[in-house]
Amino acid sequence: MFTLVGRDDEIAEVGGLLDRARNGLSGVLVVHGAAGIGKTGLLDWATACAPDFDTVRLVGVESEMQFGFAGLHQLLSPFLDDIQSLPPPQARALNAAFGISDGVAPDLFLAGLAALTLITASAAQGRPLLVLVDDAQWLDRESADAIGILARRLYADRICLLVAMREADEGLGSFDGLPELPLGPLSDSAGALLLEAASGVRLGDRVRARLLVDARGNPLALTEFVRDLSPDQLAGVAQLPELLALDRGLERTFLRQLEQLPLPTRRLLVVAAAEPSGDVSLILRAGRELDIAEDALTTANATGLIELGPELVFRHPLIRSAIYQGASDIDRREAHAALALACEENADAYRRAWHRGAAAQLPDDDVADDLERAAGRAGSRGGCAASATLLARAAELTPDKDRRAVRFLGAAAAELASGSFLQAQTHLDLALPDLGDPLIRAQAEQLDAVIAFSTLLRHSTPANKGPSEIISMMLGAARATEPLDTALAREALMGTLTMAFFFGGAGDASAAHVARLARSLKQPAGVALTAVDLMYLAIAELVANGYASAGRLLCESLAAVQDDPVIRGSPRHLVRACWLAYAMGDVNALTKLADECAKASRDQGNFEALLEALYQQSMREIWVGSLDIADEALTEAIELHALIQSSSELFESVKLIVSAWQGHESEVRAGAAKLAARSAEYALVARYIDYALLLVELGLGNYQAAASLASDPCIEDLNMGALRAADTIEALVRSGNGPMAASPFTYLTQRATVNKSPLDLGLLSRSRALLASDSDAEAHFRASINALAGTGIRLHVARTQLVYGEWLRRQKRRRDARAQLEAALDTFTLTGANGFAERTRGELLATGAQARKRVEGTRNDLTPQERQIARLAGSGANNAQIAERLFISTSTVDYHLRKVYRKLDIQSRRQLENVVLEG
Repeated sequence: MFTLVGRDDEIAEVGGLLDRARNGLSGVLVVHGAAGIGKTGLLDWATACAPDFDTVRLVGVESEMQFGFAGLHQLLSPFLDDIQSLPPPQARALNAAFGISDGVAPDLFLAGLAALTLITASAAQGRPLLVLVDDAQWLDRESADAIGILARRLYADRICLLVAMREADEGLGSFDGLPELPLGPLSDSAGALLLEAASGVRLGDRVRARLLVDARGNPLALTEFVRDLSPDQLAGVAQLPELLALDRGLERTFLRQLEQLPLPTRRLLVVAAAEPSGDVSLILRAGRELDIAEDALTTANATGLIELGPELVFRHPLIRSAIYQGASDIDRREAHAALALACEENADAYRRAWHRGAAAQLPDDDVADDLERAAGRAGSRGGCAASATLLARAAELTPDKDRRAVRFLGAAAAELASGSFLQAQTHLDLALPDLGDPLIRAQAEQLDAVIAFSTLLRHSTPANKGPSEIISMMLGAARATEPLDTALAREALMGTLTMAFFFGGAGDASAAHVARLARSLKQPAGVALTAVDLMYLAIAELVANGYASAGRLLCESLAAVQDDPVIRGSPRHLVRACWLAYAMGDVNALTKLADECAKASRDQGNFEALLEALYQQSMREIWVGSLDIADEALTEAIELHALIQSSSELFESVKLIVSAWQGHESEVRAGAAKLAARSAEYALVARYIDYALLLVELGLGNYQAAASLASDPCIEDLNMGALRAADTIEALVRSGNGPMAASPFTYLTQRATVNKSPLDLGLLSRSRALLASDSDAEAHFRASINALAGTGIRLHVARTQLVYGEWLRRQKRRRDARAQLEAALDTFTLTGANGFAERTRGELLATGAQARKRVEGTRNDLTPQERQIARLAGSGANNAQIAERLFISTSTVDYHLRKVYRKLDIQSRRQLENVVLEG
């Protein structure tokens, strides 16, 4: 039986997770500690104690960190035959990630969800599954992030996932927030027991004491020190060698074992340590390039340093590291050169280029070009981190300083796209001194500002530039670009405008100032305006001079962007096109553009662009009243922010707006206070926080409190401007402050006059009704309902029905009021807008209506996730559709549905439909 010494508490915790999986649930644990502290041993113990489980194991390899999705491929290798059974979007993501198909970059979130689907399907069809990830600190970034996505969605899947990694690395946030188990040093008593068991002889007292001191409670050090000593030394008869400090002592121990081997075997082990795949045939081919016979591996296998099977595996990951790091520079380069020659030129072009780069000592144009091509292939597969690493190495090997600088610039851009802001800055600093082309230099200065902006939003990294300085950097880059390329200068100013929206600056840092600069750029003579140019001019005119001045440009540009191929292929352009759709109140155009933006971002594997796309999609869903879908998009975006360790305050503030609609009063108030405390510099976040609180107070009928949150609408608040203006007018009128509603009413009137959208016209008519005399109000209420009903947005129709019903009750027309209020209540309940449902229910009771028979008390016992699942199941979605929509597994859906049935005291899915629709 496999035993561990001194780890009783840890064994109990892991054993509990195994039992949890046996009982139908799942468990996740991130085990972390120093090298050799026993993480691998704990994973081995779990394997030995789970003979009734199927087991898959992934071991991170430091030298494989450059290969995007390599770790995920290793983890899923037993399931690859089942990829085509996945839902098509998931199958496409994995096929792209693993290089099975070309032409599209993999979507990281879908790759993680596909991994979840594959492993949960295996556990559902057969035995429970034990998933082991060892040395996770050496996983490539894409694989670590995908496994982190998977881990957060395991619940009722009969899976135990154990992740072992070195002490938490600030740069790797893939597993942040998951349950942790720190492994500390063994006690002296436990260390003594381990020494006795490992040596098989009685140790001398001084020997035992010396080894315990040198090992400092590290079990691998204890066992390896014993392995390296003779029986006489263990007994205290012979003198002990001078043991070094632990961090080098283990490496020294492994290297002493290596020194006992023949030279050909030592050389071939360096080759094996340099090739992360463990491909025995490749290692042997490389050996032949070095005139090393195949029996050299057999000799190494006999020592126990390696294990030969389908793949070559080192007895412990530290052995690989010790061999590779202990080799001379010449030996390492020789190994990589042999591996490059052994790689099949077409099939292993990526790996061949990487080995050639590692083998090179001096600048070499041919090798650098090969690395640049490999970087392009990595980038096309969504491996932005791998692409950056390869480009940086290509730059190091480039003799020409101008080309070298451009390659470092490319590495910086790839690092930024992958979310590695500090490394992006490092590569950019290497590029800037030698960038001679004025246009490329201006683009580099713009990238410098964007990196500074991203770093400012990353709370774990001290920012060295403030909002005003960052905007000044962007403006400087735009001015430098203007004489060279007007279109690029205008685009730089649009990026600056985004920052100005976010920070809400004044003077030269204000959105209006930036917009005026963009508007003032002169189109070169004889150069026709493109759809992109027209779009940027319309946005600049709107922000600089308002709706009345920008009306014609807005109409023309929105029509132009929707089918323009340049815009449709660029997530950055599509984000700005969404601004036009918001300004024009065009729900259909917004839906089309936001979805295309998300698709293009996913296809290109660009995190930064995908976050902006998810922001547009979540805002669109709030617009159309799909609160659950908005919540899903925001949750995905917040998780992506966590993966790249970037600030998610903007998404959290929008999530508060959704929570306010859903009636989570205490959650919104607490969240707003915490968020405001850490986002003082972010004006846009502050506006959304105030709007969320305003919605909470309106839902509760606290009109004075809602009015205290009223503020003049900002022309740059394109996403929420119309909705917030209408809600502000309601708060001011109902609190007796009608005259103060002039500013939001003017804003709404200007918008609706220009865009003539049913949404804006409906909101304007509702506002007119609230401000009108009793003799005129009803006509405006009905106009509002008619206009909003034409949009298909039931949630905003219900808002008008609510205030109309309240007005009718005050007119003592109780029956008419009841009809409006009941219609509003049904919509609020169906869409999950519980904050306004309660206000509507109170108004209904005030009309004398009897409380309708409901299961509300029972339904309130459901968790938010159970309510989502119940709502989707009641609408006819099957378990697979629900799982894909909510990014969970089908077995988790099934588990929660059973809980819903018990809580609602029903027996079938058919009954659920009626209960949810009523409740």
